[in-house]
Parts: sequence; C-alpha cells; structure tokens
Amino acid sequence: MLETRGYRVLTAVGSEKALEIFREGGIDLVLSDLIMPYMDGNELIRRMKEIAPEVPAILDELPLLGIVAAYAAGTTTVHGARELRVKESDRIAVLVQGLRALGGRSAARR
Repeated sequence: MLETRGYRVLTAVGSEKALEIFREGGIDLVLSDLIMPYMDGNELIRRMKEIAPEVPAILDELPLLGIVAAYAAGTTTVHGARELRVKESDRIAVLVQGLRALGGRSAARR
C-alpha cells in the first residue's frame, strides 16, 4: 500500500535488525509490532526516540489500519475497539497522534 504511494518501505525481522536499520538514518516513519523477541516494541521505539526523537512511531496492529484508512475515500470508523484503550497503552490515542504528526486529520472518540 505505501509503496504504491511512492514511499520506500524497509522491513526488519526482529527488533535488533530494525534498530540497526534505523541507526543508518533516512527513516521518516516507524510502524512496529509490540511483541517481538529480544526487546518489545515499546523498548524499540524508546531507543529509536533517543536517536531521532522527531521521527513518528506507531506501535502494533492498529497502525496498518490507520494508514489504510488515511488513504480511503470518505470517513473510516472503527467500532468495538474499546480494549485497545486499556492494554499496554491507549493504542487508539497513539495512532491518532502518529497520523497527526504525518499531517493527517484524525480524531478519537470514546
């Protein structure tokens, strides 16, 4: 999806490789899973923010939905996702913050 919009997409198998790629620079956005071997997504993003705090980072399965919704025509509404507000973090609020950092218009309602 992102490649069809002209973005260069880099993938990493595991958090160590992701951090290595990030250190090389040229990254404009990070989409990360939460559960990974070696270090989880929260720790990975914390370390990345120490290197480049200006790079937006979005965590877990919801980011892909957010990116796809940003390119969809009309309004995208997600229902039945209340549990995403009370897991490790408020994932919906983090997604909205990440999309806004990229210039998107998004809102989260309770």
